[in-house]
Amino acid sequence: VGWMRKMMWVAFDKTSTEKLVSEFEAWTQRTQTLLEAAWWPLSFFQTLERLQKLEEDKDAKTVGLLRGIGVRKLLVTTPALMHSQSQAKEAIPKDFFPSSQVGAFELGTLKGSDGHYMAEYKQYAPGGRSSVSDTVVRQRVLQLAALLHESPISARTLRVLQCTHYFEETPKSQFGLVYLLPSAGVANSQPTTLASILDATYKDGRPSLTTRTRLAHKLALYLQRLHTYSWVHKSLPPESVLLFPSDNGLSEMEKAFEDPRLVASEYSRQESDFSDQFGESEIKRNIYRHPTRWGQPTNRFEKIHDMYALGVILLEIGLWSRADQLDNGALVTSNIAHSSVAVQNKLLKHAQIRLGFYAGDAFRDA
Repeated sequence: VGWMRKMMWVAFDKTSTEKLVSEFEAWTQRTQTLLEAAWWPLSFFQTLERLQKLEEDKDAKTVGLLRGIGVRKLLVTTPALMHSQSQAKEAIPKDFFPSSQVGAFELGTLKGSDGHYMAEYKQYAPGGRSSVSDTVVRQRVLQLAALLHESPISARTLRVLQCTHYFEETPKSQFGLVYLLPSAGVANSQPTTLASILDATYKDGRPSLTTRTRLAHKLALYLQRLHTYSWVHKSLPPESVLLFPSDNGLSEMEKAFEDPRLVASEYSRQESDFSDQFGESEIKRNIYRHPTRWGQPTNRFEKIHDMYALGVILLEIGLWSRADQLDNGALVTSNIAHSSVAVQNKLLKHAQIRLGFYAGDAFRDA
């Protein structure tokens, strides 16, 4: 009888129990996210001293509200003190040996270190041509390196690469951030960007709606988690989404959608920080910019501007087409390309008319 009961439980009740446990875990995660969204924006937690005091609270630790506390402490640390807080190591440019390139990133090795690395370069405007001084830019880069070093350790849900080293190339007016790549992601092939995948043609067709929807959900979730820390990305075209397929086939690309990484964050990390109003003018990049951020913006960068860029990426995923290729490239080659409102209206038109057909009503209305 006991044996029969066990068999009946395995056959009928185990699946129900596992489903219940899974739903409970998801509910717990959502509750924790809501608590963090209400908890952390409070002004009480906007100083380093108060965060250090909070670390001593056993109850906060027990319920998981100290998740990512190391990142939060770095975000409120005075930039001038960042050098003493950063765990990212300063290197010299010749220590990095590039071997290949993915988009704007260089892949290679680092002197004295094992593993595979990726270098990202941050240009700056020397000689006072930016509204932000060279000293402040250096402090911001150091803060960014510190944050990207700490995040994979204390806030793994942010899904960013770990910055292990940084360097400055004064003759080229640029900084280099060096990231350690996941060993599993580069064992058989090099990483790629979402932009490259959108541009590629696969003999097996395009990714299924299910995998595209899962990718869209993950990117939205990652950005939401980033914003929970009052951390804005500031540069979110599909070139900033890194994927690690094991080969170039469509099925492996779909598997890589399960673990995308956000890269290429810009200098300013906190939403409350002021923006560098030096501006950018590249037409293709403007597609992902909120209309108020075109040219030389006069307003502060806010979370809504990240959300706008993400919305364009989600449109691309839904249609499985680069935005700059819509309407035969009209968004980058015609008079429309020079009007922020016209570009925005074109994107909205494609979302309203075509997205439901290619990705379904649920995707369109999300």
